[in-house]
Amino acid sequence: ALTAVYLLAVAIGRANGRLTEQQAAWWDAQLEEAVQKSAQLAGLTEQMYRLAAQYKDAPIHHCLAVGPNVGTVEEGALKIIEMAWVPAEGREMEDFLHGRYREADETTPLLLIAPKGPSKEKLMDTLGSAKRIHAPTIVLTDDPDPAIARLATHVVKMPGGVDEFLTPMFYITPLWLYAHRLGILRGADPA
Repeated sequence: ALTAVYLLAVAIGRANGRLTEQQAAWWDAQLEEAVQKSAQLAGLTEQMYRLAAQYKDAPIHHCLAVGPNVGTVEEGALKIIEMAWVPAEGREMEDFLHGRYREADETTPLLLIAPKGPSKEKLMDTLGSAKRIHAPTIVLTDDPDPAIARLATHVVKMPGGVDEFLTPMFYITPLWLYAHRLGILRGADPA
């Protein structure tokens, strides 16, 4: 369904003249690349299931991102609520640091989406803050550099190589997997 929305956006851009044929072709190629790389997501299932088992008793889950993935974490948090019947919050990273951060502690996992690009600076700020309060962090990224690995509790390697605006196609999948397994482990019926 998300692929159809991207295709529609490119078609509208072509039709209203906001995208040149060259720009539209570039987006078409990026979308094709994203679809091809989505096959790599199958390898995340066991890792996300293990993480769900580790944090199944958490009182709340915070899902955090910036840019195009703010909607992704809102959807991920909603799935945690729906499938596992446990509180979850989807927020922009900086908003979280100015508010809900005060509710996080060593029992509160933070699921952070950070594809390579502009989100890295906010990710590093958030990871530094989480480290100070001993909050466990699960970072979903296509850029697992040593600085991230030093601060994060867990790093989940995501497919990369596409424009950040297409990354919601990838990043929602591990959140769904996590929420589904969390629901099963907590005795809920995710279906």
